[in-house]
Amino acid sequence: MIYENESLETWARKWNIPAQAINELRAGLTEHAQRAAHGGLSETDVAKRMLMSKSGLGWRLWRNNVGAGMLSDTHGQVSGYVRFGLANESAQMNRVIKSSDYVGIRPLLIVPEMVGVYVGQFVSIETKAPGWVFNPNSPHEKAQEKWLLLIRSLGGYAVFHTEEK
Repeated sequence: MIYENESLETWARKWNIPAQAINELRAGLTEHAQRAAHGGLSETDVAKRMLMSKSGLGWRLWRNNVGAGMLSDTHGQVSGYVRFGLANESAQMNRVIKSSDYVGIRPLLIVPEMVGVYVGQFVSIETKAPGWVFNPNSPHEKAQEKWLLLIRSLGGYAVFHTEEK
């Protein structure tokens, strides 16, 4: 039983349930809730459809997981700390600017001076569940928007991507 003031993490430690298992459970429950709230489609579904569509246009996109965690050696001893994902050099930076779910490159035909020559344009796409609407009061979404504006200001293609409910 989880007691009223007991967090899920505390309960999991009490029963020796690995943090990875709790994270997987959370992700599954979150995706299930998203699907139910949005007519059976989740943010993951939107992302898969977007990836298929963009791949057909010759784009190459990769998942940009952002986070941080402890490293351990083969004996389970902590051996360091790592931050990963673009624009995530520090927790302070990550609060201010958040890189998108997918980054990559798309072919772009240059005209007229360089007719027939393709160049690669940096792409950054932040996927959202169907029916999502930008919330200007959300620090998280404002930080994601800041990243998109930075990419656009440097000539890249950067958008929030969702589908209608």
